[in-house]
Amino acid sequence: MLHKRRYQETSLILQLLTRSRGRVSCIAKGVLRKGSKLSGVLEPLCLLHIETKGKSSLQTLINAEVSYRHPELIKDRLFAVFYMNELIVKLTAENDALADLFERYSRSIESLSEEGDIEPILRAFEVSLLKELGFGLNLTSDADSGRRITAESNYVYDLELGAKKINIPSETLTIKGSTLLALAGKRRYQVTETREAKQLMRRVIQHHLGDRKIESRELFRSSVDRLDI
Repeated sequence: MLHKRRYQETSLILQLLTRSRGRVSCIAKGVLRKGSKLSGVLEPLCLLHIETKGKSSLQTLINAEVSYRHPELIKDRLFAVFYMNELIVKLTAENDALADLFERYSRSIESLSEEGDIEPILRAFEVSLLKELGFGLNLTSDADSGRRITAESNYVYDLELGAKKINIPSETLTIKGSTLLALAGKRRYQVTETREAKQLMRRVIQHHLGDRKIESRELFRSSVDRLDI
């Protein structure tokens, strides 16, 4: 479950990520009534088997059963899931079957349950999501020359064309080749590369969001000072 909001007094409208149909919307009628069989089922981090009916894009949820519960996440790791959820809701179209998104999302949640840095997990998810949507980043070759990105060189990233090598670094636009290669999964992140990768991905994602904002960032800032995704 990616998102839920109250509908009337006892129902919820849900945004769900499905394996075969991508993101779907459905209404869970009466789920907030005392004794509902779906109480405790429609929660984040649960893999569900669902049954829906209806002819419109807003289906009615008939049944849902938990087939797997991801490990419990706390604090910044749970907020990271909320961030991924918001990206999916705002960047994908309903009923667009994105072949690899479901598995990538599930693997990212599993990775968040393990020890290790959070940000590389989020960067990998962002890159994968954009690729699935047809907005894949050019992270391994120079957009002008076609030559391979080298870790030691400096680049600027054109949002339409990709990385372009520069000889004189700019304080605001420069990104190291090593950072691009880390985003491409070719090497491990170092501290500077982690910061540059976050800045670049924020710019890329905002480009595709247009005027829309990532609201979960404000929640993160007010709740967890350490996480700034």
